[in-house]
Amino acid sequence: MEFVVAALFGVLFGNYATTYYHRIPLRKPINGLSKKKGQVPHCSVCGHSLKFYEYFPVLSWIFTRGKCNYCGVKIDPVYAILEISTMFFAILLYIARGIDLLFPSCLLLICSLNLLFALYYKHSKFYRQVVVVSILLAVIIFWQLHYEFT
Repeated sequence: MEFVVAALFGVLFGNYATTYYHRIPLRKPINGLSKKKGQVPHCSVCGHSLKFYEYFPVLSWIFTRGKCNYCGVKIDPVYAILEISTMFFAILLYIARGIDLLFPSCLLLICSLNLLFALYYKHSKFYRQVVVVSILLAVIIFWQLHYEFT
């Protein structure tokens, strides 16, 4: 059962990373679920708001054969790759450590590094906010490890 929980955490963290992957280069606000503060998840070409079941890139990408349901434009496969790879790393992290208090921090770091790699792959650029978050997460993990073993 914990194996499934770890995989679900990976998919959810990876799904959240896809939001950053799309919005950081465009300098759009990340808080997209509030229409007052941001924009709900949408097709980047036609602007059509996605339905809840379309929020999950892996499932959505498979069911729509990699295209938008509304305008037919090809969806960037990196969305699905981010989600799948984060799930894979979450499973590996579970195998290595199990689910403990350090699991969410480690998974966030893995997710941010995964995002950093994806953004660099797409734009050949490191985005400061992702680098800073990755460094802060690494410091938090080292701090947690230090106090876990002393």
